[in-house]
Amino acid sequence: MATRTPYAAPLSGQIIGTAVTALRLQDEALNRRTARRYFRGEPVTQFAKHEIFTAIGRELLDLGVIPPSPFLEKSQVPFPRVVSLLIAWHAEQWDNLVGYMRSVSAHVDRPDLAAASYLRLVVVDLALRASAVYMLAELPTPSEDAPLWSKDNGFAARLKQLLDQCGKARPTRSQLAEAIGVDENTVDNWLAGRSMPQRANIERVAQVLAERIPQADARSLAGQLHLRYALGAVCNLLAEHVGRETVEYLAAALTRFISRNLSGLRQFSKLSYDDAMQRQFFVLALGAQFIVSPHLLKHLWRLEDDAVWRTELMAASKPWHLRLSHIAQSLGGHDEVVRQVSQEYGIPEEAAREILNAALRDVPADPTRLPPQSEGATLFRIKGDAKYSARNRMIQFAQARSEGDLPTALIHVRRAVELQPENPDYHFQLGGTLGKTWDAGDAEEGIQECWIAAGLSPGWEMPRVEVGIILLNARRDQEAHEHLEGMASSSESLSAHLAFNLGVARLRVGDLDGALNALGKTLQEQPDHAIALDLAAHCAFLAGDRAKGRRLAKSAAQLGYRESYDEWIVKGKRPGLHHLA
Repeated sequence: MATRTPYAAPLSGQIIGTAVTALRLQDEALNRRTARRYFRGEPVTQFAKHEIFTAIGRELLDLGVIPPSPFLEKSQVPFPRVVSLLIAWHAEQWDNLVGYMRSVSAHVDRPDLAAASYLRLVVVDLALRASAVYMLAELPTPSEDAPLWSKDNGFAARLKQLLDQCGKARPTRSQLAEAIGVDENTVDNWLAGRSMPQRANIERVAQVLAERIPQADARSLAGQLHLRYALGAVCNLLAEHVGRETVEYLAAALTRFISRNLSGLRQFSKLSYDDAMQRQFFVLALGAQFIVSPHLLKHLWRLEDDAVWRTELMAASKPWHLRLSHIAQSLGGHDEVVRQVSQEYGIPEEAAREILNAALRDVPADPTRLPPQSEGATLFRIKGDAKYSARNRMIQFAQARSEGDLPTALIHVRRAVELQPENPDYHFQLGGTLGKTWDAGDAEEGIQECWIAAGLSPGWEMPRVEVGIILLNARRDQEAHEHLEGMASSSESLSAHLAFNLGVARLRVGDLDGALNALGKTLQEQPDHAIALDLAAHCAFLAGDRAKGRRLAKSAAQLGYRESYDEWIVKGKRPGLHHLA
C-alpha cells in the first residue's frame, strides 16, 4: 500500500508569490532575482523583504484593489505603508508557524485534508480582516451567497455582472472588442472564463463600462476586476491541491462570515464612529488575535450550523499550532490504521480505507461540543465498555490539549489510563502532558508514566525519548544527557526525534561537536526541522565555523526561527546557550 508524501505547508514567500502572479503586479522590485528567490521559498535578507512588501502595498493601491478609507485619510495614515507592514508582520508569523509544524507535527499522510485544516483557520482570520476593510472603506454589507469566483473558471463572473449593469447601454461583443483594441474571440474567451485579460486590458474594460454604468467609477471597477480575477486564479490553483468542492466550501464560509460579522457590527455596536473605526483598524492589523476578536467569533459561532466551522471559529483566536497539531495527530498514520482495522474486523483494506475516508470528513470537528440545534435539549449518555469510554476520554483529552488547557486534558487522560491501564499510548500521553507542566512532582510522575508505556511496548522509542525531554524541561540536563546517550549507544541508527533531543542535551552540557553531529543527523532526515537548524547554527557559531553558522541560520530564519540569525548575524553578538527542549 503506497504511503502519501507528508504534508508541508508553503512558506510565506511562496504564498505571496502566488498572489503577486495572480494579481499580475509589475513593480520592478517584484521582478528582480531576489524577489523570485523569495517567491520560490528560498531565504532572502530582511531588507529585500521590505522592498518586496513595500512594492506590493504600492501596487495594490495603484490597481484600486485596496479601496480608499475616509477614516484613514482623515487620520493621515498612508494605507500602502500599513499594508506593507501588515504583510511583513504576518509573513514572519506564518513562517514561524510553518517552521514549528514542520519540526514537531505528526506525520500526515492525507495532504489534502491537512492543507484544508490550514485554510480553514486562514478563512476565519481573513473574514475578520476583510470585514474591517469593508468598515474602514464604508462599503455596504455584501451578500452571504457563495461567491462565483470560487467556481470552476469563475473569474469571469464579475465581468458578466458589470456588463448586465450597463442595461440598455450594454456594449455588444464587437463594440467591446473594438473599444479595447482586441479581437472578438479574445472577448469571447474572457466571458467564457477560458482566459484572463491582461492588466492594461482590465483598465480599458473598466473605462468602457464606467461610461455606461450609472454613477460608476473606472478606478473602482478596475480594482474589482483585478481582485476577482486574482481570487479566481488562486481558487483554480487551490482546487488542484484540495479539490474544487473544498475550495467552494471555503469560499462560501468566507463570504458568509464577512456578511454576518458586518451585519452584527452595524446592528449591535454602540461605539462612536471614531472608536469603531479605530477598533476595526486593529482588527485589520491583528485579525483573530486582536483582544476583541473572540467576541466577534462567538457571534459567528452562534449563527453557524457546520460543526467543523464552529470549532475553527473558537480555535482561530488561540495559538494556531495547538489546533494544527491536534489535527495533524488526527490525520496521521492512516495507512497503519487501515491495516489494523482490516486485521481486527476481517475486512479488505480498501473497504477499511473507504470507511476511514468517510469518517475523516468530520475529524477536525470538536466532538465534545453540542451542535446548535441540540442546545437546551435533553441528552442521554450511552455507556460503552471500558475501551469505548477510554477512547471518548482521549478525544476530549486531545481537544483540551489543542486549546492549551492542560489541567482539563490531564483529567481526561488520567481517566483513560484508569479505564485501560494496559494501553501504552495512554500512559505515554499522560506522561508527556505531565512533563509540560513544569512542576517537579509532575515531572517525576510523568517520567514514571513514560517508563510504564515503555514497559508495555518494549520496542517503542517515543516514551523513552520523552523521559529525556521531561528531564530537559525540568532543567536536569546532566540526567537527560546520560539517559539519551544511553539510548543512542544501544540503537543501531538514530531516529530524527532521538537525534534532535540528544543534540539539545549535548548542547546543554557543552558538547558542541557532539551536538552538531546529532543535529546533523536530524537534518539529514528532516531538512526543514526549523528548531534543529537554529540550534545547529548556534553550535556552529560557538564552534567558530561562521560559514556553516550563517548558512544554517539563514535556513532557520526562513522558517521563522530567527534567534541565531538575529544574535549572530544581525547583532553580531555572542549569546549564551539556548535553553530549548
